[in-house]
Amino acid sequence: MDTIHIVTAADNNYVDPLGVTFISLLENKHSENPLRFYIIDGGISDEKKEVFHRIKDKYNVDVIFLTIDKMMFEGFHVSGHINETSYYRILIPHFLDKDVEKVIYLDSDLLIKQDITKLWNKNIKNVYLRAVEDVGVIASQTSDVPIPKPYSYLNAGVLLINLKKWRKKKISDRLVQFIRENPTMLRYHDQDALNALLYDKWHKLNPKWNVQKVFYYFQGEEYVKVRENPAIVHFTEPVKPWHSDYSIVELKEEYEFYLQKFFDFED
Repeated sequence: MDTIHIVTAADNNYVDPLGVTFISLLENKHSENPLRFYIIDGGISDEKKEVFHRIKDKYNVDVIFLTIDKMMFEGFHVSGHINETSYYRILIPHFLDKDVEKVIYLDSDLLIKQDITKLWNKNIKNVYLRAVEDVGVIASQTSDVPIPKPYSYLNAGVLLINLKKWRKKKISDRLVQFIRENPTMLRYHDQDALNALLYDKWHKLNPKWNVQKVFYYFQGEEYVKVRENPAIVHFTEPVKPWHSDYSIVELKEEYEFYLQKFFDFED
């Protein structure tokens, strides 16, 4: 039975939302597959790390904190609510053992509502990764990355990555080089770099695996369908459920439900 390998990244500002992601994932995973959860540490306090270790003991999962040299990202473009931790995902192949050939990457601002095993079991044999389109960026045409038709623009918040292919083609090194050479192009940071280099090397996931906030505003049968039965909800905009003016009440309440479960593991 496969071990499910999941990588995420956070600093101390996003550690509570990461707790929601983690708890909601565990509560809704029903398979017997072992789970290994890697957290790339952008500056999480020892007290919060201890909370994750308590959760690990209860749910019988592996939790591994990975250290990173932040100097590697010196000079990388950051803005708004996006900081350098966004770039950590591009180096995932360097963090994990060579025998780990596949991984799920998750942002720290997600709500997992269905069994993550179903995502893990998706076929990626012939592609570098699978992802969901970024509906907001496509609609607004705000990315400066030139993507030829008929290719689309992916959202990097939920990725199923073929590490074997990434390592073989040195994708991480190429991404770092692109980011350093094109700082003015990267309105959406490493997500733009991923789209620039891999626009023809990824396959689409069902949108339910990364339901972005704009799905709740757009009309159309496809949007109604996924927002009625999302597998993963992604809080993509600057206003998040932990802000008082977050507008989608049911998602705010569900976020707070899992947040309290996370807090229950604190002293």
